[in-house]
Parts: sequence; structure tokens; C-alpha cells
Amino acid sequence: MRKFFRIALPLLILLAGVGGTVMLVKSTPQRPPLSEEEKVWVVAVEEVYPASLAPDLSLFGRVDAPRLARLSAALSADVVAVDVLEGEWAEAGQRLVALDARDARLVLAERSSEVEELEAELEHERQRHQSERRALRHELELLALVRKAAKRAEDLVKSNVGSLSSYDIARQEETRQALAVNRRELAVAEYDSRRRQLEARLARARARTEQARVDLDRTVVRAPFTGRISEVLVSPGDRVRPGDRLIDLYDAGMLEIRAQIPTPRIAVIRDSLERGLELEARARVDDRPVAARLDRLTSRVARGAGGTDALFRVMVGASLLSLDQSVELTLRLPAVSASVALPYEALYGLDRIYVLDDSRMRSVLVERLGDLRATDGSRRVIVRSGEIEAGARVIVTQLPNASDGLKVQVAPAREGGAGAST
Repeated sequence: MRKFFRIALPLLILLAGVGGTVMLVKSTPQRPPLSEEEKVWVVAVEEVYPASLAPDLSLFGRVDAPRLARLSAALSADVVAVDVLEGEWAEAGQRLVALDARDARLVLAERSSEVEELEAELEHERQRHQSERRALRHELELLALVRKAAKRAEDLVKSNVGSLSSYDIARQEETRQALAVNRRELAVAEYDSRRRQLEARLARARARTEQARVDLDRTVVRAPFTGRISEVLVSPGDRVRPGDRLIDLYDAGMLEIRAQIPTPRIAVIRDSLERGLELEARARVDDRPVAARLDRLTSRVARGAGGTDALFRVMVGASLLSLDQSVELTLRLPAVSASVALPYEALYGLDRIYVLDDSRMRSVLVERLGDLRATDGSRRVIVRSGEIEAGARVIVTQLPNASDGLKVQVAPAREGGAGAST
């Protein structure tokens, strides 16, 4: 019995402790579980009404000049004067560079003397031809007389009155005179060929003389049009050869701005050009306005480029621009119907906005059309979607956890405020 109590007593104590613990747990009052409340985000909204809006497209361009003259030397000579400096303006016909003209004058004098010599030779040939023709007439008259004498001598011989030796002498004179007439006729006939040869030589000499005169004129390099000097590459005392560049000049009245149009906007731009619409662009340089107009698209796209280059003709403010200058352009695109202008905060990513639908956020896919500068100077983004109805309330607050169905409430203080969790 004693052994039994030593074993059973600890078990009884253990069971009594477990039973007491269970009774204490069951007797503890039960509290109802706490319910988890859904977060509500405070947002700002704007009521939108689709309308016809003209978006702006921001571009970065470079000033270019379709009329850029790279004036070079036409002959070997020394530079004696440079009348302009880089950045200066030059009028059409104004002297820019003067080259040493002494060699050119000597060549012109030599060519002119060749012309005079050939003109004199040609005149001598004409006079000689006239003399040959007169001589030919006399030779023919003399031949007729000699033939009559030979005929008389022949008749005397036949009548046994004249001697045979006299007849032979008359025939010899007739033959010699016939040869003289043939030589005169040949000299007269050769005149045309000799004349054409001399005239050809004279034409070449006159051409060389005109070339020498042109070279002499080219010793003075003048501005081909009114423009601005972009680079001066020579100084007085330099020796230049044919083809060496002297001065670069561009026509500031025909400046263009070359800018790349993104590929998604190419179709709109090309359609506008085909319809004859004038697309205006604006910029500011030195806080002064510059106005340009889209003129054409380039016919070649560079490999790896993200769009097509467009050329804008500068209409106002050309004097403010310099060649190769970078300019930020704002291009006004044609108006697009059923579009809305929203703050940039309303746009998530590139093509998504959220509208308020029964205190819940609902995503809407949109097409981004461009930017718009509001009357207060702020910039907005223009989008379009068939799901945006008139009076729709678009959420214009950026939320880090924006998603479909997220519960929000409109900020009571003002529209456009920053979101905060409650």
C-alpha cells in the first residue's frame, strides 16, 4: 500500500492541476473579435468634359541652313585682304576676301594678245582670198587668149602657112596657163577650210581669254547672298590653291530648325501636311519669341532613330538664332475631338488614369495625345478614351498603391490636394 501511494499521489496531484487550469480557462469571459476596418484614401478629383483640344508636342531641334555657301579659291594666289569676321553680317555682292590679282592680269593680257593675233590672221586670209579670186579671173582671161593663139597657130599649120615650131610653142603656153589657172582655183577652193581652222583657233583663244577674265574676277570673293559669316578660314598672307576653303556663309533669311518627330506622331504630321494644314511651332531664345512653321519631313530616316526628322522654317526671330544652336520647340498639333486635358498627376504610366466610381477607383486606358499649356501657365497632358464620359470625375492624386476597386474619398478642402491615408 505504501508503494502504491508513492506512485499514485503524484498522478493525482498532476490531474488536479490540469483540471483546475481547464476550469479557469473555461471560466474566463470571452470578448468578441475585433473587426478590421478598410482604409480609405483621400484624393482630389476633376470633373472632365471631352472637347476638341489641340495638343502641344515638345521637341528638341537644331538650327540648320539649307543655303550654306562654302566659298573656296578658284586659283592659286596669295590672300591680300579679309574684310569680314566670324559672326558678322554681309550683304549680297559685298567683298569678303581679296586675292593677289597680278598673275591673273598677266594671263588675261597674254590670252587677249592671242585673240588679236588670230583676228589679224583671219582678216589677212580674207584679203588674200579676195586677191586670189581677182587673180583667178585674170588667169582665166589670159588662158582664153593663149588658147586663141594656139588655135590660130594650128590653123596656119593646117594651111601650110605657119611653122610647126610656132604651133608647139603656142601649145606649151596654153598648157602652162591652164596649170596656173588650176593652182589659182585650188587656192580659192581651200579658203573655206583655212577660214574654218582660223575661226576654230580664234574661238578657243576667245574662250581662254574669257576664262582668264573669270579667274581675274574670282580674285575678289563676294557674298552670293545676304547672310551671316559662320567661319573664316584664311588670313592676309596665306597662300591658297584651287579648292581651298576661304569663308563659310549661310542665308539667315532661310534658317530652319531640324527636330525629330516621334514615330507615334508621324501619321498625324504627314496627314496634316497632305491636307495643307499649317502647323505652327514656337520657342523662346534669350527670353524672346521665335516662331516657326513645319515645312516638310525628311525622306531618309537614320538607322536606329526613334522617329523622322522634320524641318521647320523660321518665320520670326531668325536673328536670334545661330547655326547648329539647340532649340526647344513646342509644336501645336491639329485639334483632336473627344479629348480632355488633365494634370500630369492623373496619369499612371503612359496610358492609364483612374476615375471615381461609387467611392472606388476604376482604371481607364487612354491614348496620350500630347501636352497643353493652360491659361495659368501650368502644363497638362491631353488624353482620349471612349470610356471617359462627360462629367466623369478623374482622380488627379498620385497614389502609390493605386488599383481597381481601391476605396477613396474626395478631399473636402480643395481639389488637387495630395492623398493621405486614414
